[in-house]
Amino acid sequence: MQSTNHIHLLEKLQYAILVTDADGIIRYVNDRFAQLFDLPQAPDSYPGSPTEAIEKKTLLAAVPTHSIHPSQALPSSPVAYTLQNGFVVEREALDASAVDLSDFGVTAGTIWLYRDATARFNQQRTMLTAPEQEEEHQYPVIRLSTEGGVTYANNAGQVLLQKVSIRRLETFRKLLLHRLQGGSSAEPGELEVYIAGRYYSLTYRLAQNESYFSLHLTDVTERRLAEQALQESRAMVHNITLTVPSIIYIYDVETDRFTYTNAHVSQVLGYEKKDLEAKAGINFHTIAFKEESQKLQEHLLRMKQASHDEVLEMELKVKNKAGEPRWLHCREAVYQRKDGDRVSLVIGSATDITAQKLQSQQLAQQKNFYESILNTVPIDVVVFDKELRYRYINHTAVKDKEVREWLIGKTTQDYGNFRGMAQQQIQNRIFYLEKAQCDKALVEFEDHFINKDAKEIVFLRRVCPVTDENGQIAFLISSGIDITEEKRTKSRLEESESLHRLLSENSKDAIGLHEPNGASIYLSNSFEEMFGIKANKMLGQSPFNNVHPEDRQRVTNTISEEVVKGKASVQVQYRGQTKNGDTIWLETDIKPILNNAGEVVKLQTATRDISQRLQTKEALINSEKKYRELIKHSHAYIMSHDMQGNILTVNPYLLEQLGFEEKDIIGRNLRQVLPDDSSSKVTDYLQRMEHEVAIESIIHVQNRQQERRSLLFRNYKVQEDGEPPYVIGIAQDITARLQLEEELKRAKQEAEESSRVKELFLANMSHEIRTPMNGIMGMAGLLEKTSLDRHQKDYLGIIRSSSENLLVIINDILDMAKIEAGKMELEQIPFSLSETVSASFNALQYRAEEKELQYVLRPMPDMHYALLGDPYRLNQVLLNLLNNAIKFTAKGSVELSMAITQETADEVTLQFSVKDTGIGIPETKLESIFEEFNQAFTNTTRQYGGTGLGLNICQRLLEMQDGRIWVTSRENQGSTFSFEITYPKSTEVLQSRSEEKPVFTSLSHLKLLLAEDNEVNIFLAVAILKGWGTSVDVATNGLQAYELASHNTYDLILMDIQMPELNGVEATRLIRQLPNPQQAQVPIIALTANAIKGDAEKYLTAGMDDYLSKPFDEQTLYRKINELLTARGGIVPASPEVGLVREKVNSHTSAHTEEPLYNLDLLHRMSRGNEAFINKTIQVFLNTVPGHVEKLNQFYKNSDWMGVSTEAHQLKPTLEVMGIQKLHHVIREIEQDAKEVVKAEELEKKIRYVAEVVQLVMQQLEKRI
Repeated sequence: MQSTNHIHLLEKLQYAILVTDADGIIRYVNDRFAQLFDLPQAPDSYPGSPTEAIEKKTLLAAVPTHSIHPSQALPSSPVAYTLQNGFVVEREALDASAVDLSDFGVTAGTIWLYRDATARFNQQRTMLTAPEQEEEHQYPVIRLSTEGGVTYANNAGQVLLQKVSIRRLETFRKLLLHRLQGGSSAEPGELEVYIAGRYYSLTYRLAQNESYFSLHLTDVTERRLAEQALQESRAMVHNITLTVPSIIYIYDVETDRFTYTNAHVSQVLGYEKKDLEAKAGINFHTIAFKEESQKLQEHLLRMKQASHDEVLEMELKVKNKAGEPRWLHCREAVYQRKDGDRVSLVIGSATDITAQKLQSQQLAQQKNFYESILNTVPIDVVVFDKELRYRYINHTAVKDKEVREWLIGKTTQDYGNFRGMAQQQIQNRIFYLEKAQCDKALVEFEDHFINKDAKEIVFLRRVCPVTDENGQIAFLISSGIDITEEKRTKSRLEESESLHRLLSENSKDAIGLHEPNGASIYLSNSFEEMFGIKANKMLGQSPFNNVHPEDRQRVTNTISEEVVKGKASVQVQYRGQTKNGDTIWLETDIKPILNNAGEVVKLQTATRDISQRLQTKEALINSEKKYRELIKHSHAYIMSHDMQGNILTVNPYLLEQLGFEEKDIIGRNLRQVLPDDSSSKVTDYLQRMEHEVAIESIIHVQNRQQERRSLLFRNYKVQEDGEPPYVIGIAQDITARLQLEEELKRAKQEAEESSRVKELFLANMSHEIRTPMNGIMGMAGLLEKTSLDRHQKDYLGIIRSSSENLLVIINDILDMAKIEAGKMELEQIPFSLSETVSASFNALQYRAEEKELQYVLRPMPDMHYALLGDPYRLNQVLLNLLNNAIKFTAKGSVELSMAITQETADEVTLQFSVKDTGIGIPETKLESIFEEFNQAFTNTTRQYGGTGLGLNICQRLLEMQDGRIWVTSRENQGSTFSFEITYPKSTEVLQSRSEEKPVFTSLSHLKLLLAEDNEVNIFLAVAILKGWGTSVDVATNGLQAYELASHNTYDLILMDIQMPELNGVEATRLIRQLPNPQQAQVPIIALTANAIKGDAEKYLTAGMDDYLSKPFDEQTLYRKINELLTARGGIVPASPEVGLVREKVNSHTSAHTEEPLYNLDLLHRMSRGNEAFINKTIQVFLNTVPGHVEKLNQFYKNSDWMGVSTEAHQLKPTLEVMGIQKLHHVIREIEQDAKEVVKAEELEKKIRYVAEVVQLVMQQLEKRI
């Protein structure tokens, strides 16, 4: 939008208009210009482009350039140009001195005016070539004779001549003649004339015969009037910009500079016109402070989005020409847009508000200054208006800023309600405010209230009214100060004075107050006790009258000179005389009391009897003398040194023992008298002594004979009043003791070595005994499986019993060795008490039954929680006590009972008792029964066996668990062994364990390697393993074991430890390094006769998976193998029952001895015992199942895995109905494995196993029906 007042005036000229700035940039193009020169685009698209953009490719190519250098002058009159299309145009140029160009956003530039002169020029040519046409011309045509007079005028000319006087016409003729004298008479001339209120452009030409002038007039009144209006408008705007007290500016948004500013910019900012020209325009960004940049950006963005009539304001901090800060208040509006909507020019005014700003800042600073003072003073300050509403509250009164702001305008009642004050306190404050307002006088009151800590707080408040010039209340100032502590101090002071008087009256010191001359004003009752004279009788007299005559003058002089004149507090000691004439020693503290002028007005004294103290001091001196004598003759090394280590004193004993004299040591430094290895530590010792009171350590010295002595010293730092600190050292010669300790240390090492040898001996003994024992017990086990007569069975029982007794002895010896070596470790695992006790009891039931004893387990307490401890050691103790009870009881009973003696939420204390009716224990043996190798009778070992270690082991095991054991017994009547132990309660829930009879043939599919060098052990192990149906390879040394393991794949290896070539540990390490993962990771169980603590860890560290101590029985070996393979998971005894079924089928066991492999309970429940239904179902099973099993085999042979899975799925419910539990898991594994096409080899075994079981079931069912 380009319409403004100035542009409107230019438009009235009916001219084609082009406005350019000083750089030749187009600022304005009107429609007539675009039409005249046939421009290709709309006028609004050209502003901002250089003039060259329209001069080269349009009709403007025929006219000179529009770029005018500042040094060039503009043409003074219109110039005509002929365009390429034949049109004739006239051009005029107006500069800034003629027209105000600020409307176009430029401070310097040119307005180019073009008019179409084609018609006029054609008319002139016509008149020259065809004068006959002049008559009908619309403009006046006149011929003026050079001699005077008008020779011709057309119709328009005749009308015009009527308005011109003859005199003016004559004058005009003379003017033309005068012009001809200065130029060519053949060329036409042109000038402008004013006739009868109209402006005409007059073209004149002298006729060829020079007899007349041909005058052609064109009415230009409208143009001239528009120019005048333009000039007037410019003058008006100019005067407005001069008189308005603000900077008026036009801002070009695109070029980011001012295109116009009025002269006021010089007054406000100091920039003159030459400064602006030198800067080529300035903008706010160049004169604004940096902190204003963000504000400017935001304002410019809002300005670009402003509507037509919207005025935007901002305050801006700028720098004037001198760099000083000025504040401007700017108001801006959109002045010109491009492309219909885009803002290009902004007009604005900027008012200098620096004075107001500085004044506002000064006021704010003053306000902040006073508020900062009020906010820092330690008193509450509040201002109320005359309506008693809050107008100001300082920080001390209300610390919360939000509450302070909220409180403005509120009343005391409002604030009291907000704070939850007591109504009485609120009304009390209002009362004093109204009183101050009414009396117009200062009011002071105490404000009591209870704070959040339930303590009483007291504020002293003053309300001061402030009146205006009319004497009316303007506002009230309330101040408050916390006087709680002052009140408390005052109270304490009163109490203190009362207490002081009370103390004075009851103090052992005689307290007095005197005039400077000594006359007594007040004397406490202690004076009567001290001198035997009543205190009131001594008032007005000097207490120093009672001073001993020999000391009186000295005391009097001291008071006069030092206290009264010197104004110093002194303490004097002197002798006093009592009423009875006795002499006592006194000590008096005398303190002067000064007034504000510094004069002594009173003397305060405190006198005490020091007779006893002096006697004590004298006794102390005598005592010190004795101690010096004691030190002198002491048999300890005693010395003292200063804090730098210089020796001050030494006692004679030190000199005597080291062979030195005082002159050799006194005055020397410790570094000089100590040997090199000790003197180097002196610096550290002295530094420690600086910060510590006492130090104890060992130091080495040398006597004069260069003998090395070791001293244990205890040195103490002494700090006496007024004296520098020093150190007293007392030392003892511990050379002999250290030598003894060294000998003890060597003895301990020898004992430890002996213990190690003993442990090694026990390990070897264990191995050497356990190895043949393994053979004996193993062979006994195999022999037991053969057919034996009664005598042979008796012999076998003796062998087993003797072996077990020998094994018990070995175990007892090893347990003792572990306990003595401190290597017995206790488990800390959850366990079931009832299961542990029952297992211990049941383990020896057969022994009791053999001796026909009553074997009783008393009911145990109901415990629904597990315990945390070592169940194995509890089992060991119970077995030991039960075994002893059975062993020493020939008839009668053995009874085990248990009771809870104490229980908390976290632990329980239990008491166990084993009672028997056996031989009992003599009373003389009760105290020693728990000692090692001790038994009640000398013939016990011979008659009953044993080592006498069992009870001692029980006692030590219980003591290791903070338990205790005791016995009550009578000889030949029986014994009761009791023990008490405390266990923590476990938070874990234990699963009940059911004992399952081992199915040895479940391992028949395994291939094992046995590494063993003992032929008996080989025979035993192979017999057991082959009895299970297991395949076994045997290696008789470690090297052979390694070679077999590297060439074969085994399911498990049983590895003996002590073998030739390579031992078991070395062979295991080599196997673990095999390149084949399956061979390297084979499970290995160590077979060891070593039972010393630490062996198991050694085997596991070497890479073995588990270990088994010799001798072992068949069940233990089975359990170890089964548990290890199950844990490893990689080798699955896919169907443990396969071997069992095969064994049963191959052995042709008779039908009546076989256990049924089916269970018809489900059929019985379904048919309610209908036997016909059951038999019918069995018959269907016999008829259909073989076909399904055959299909299962066929699908497998054809590798039809989906068929295998489907057939297994169909068999599953039939097998369930028949209760064939041995196939419960197997048939499901077949279904799943076939579906996933995994474990093909295992599938074959499982399918074969299903066929065998089904065949056996069918045989049993056929016999049933």
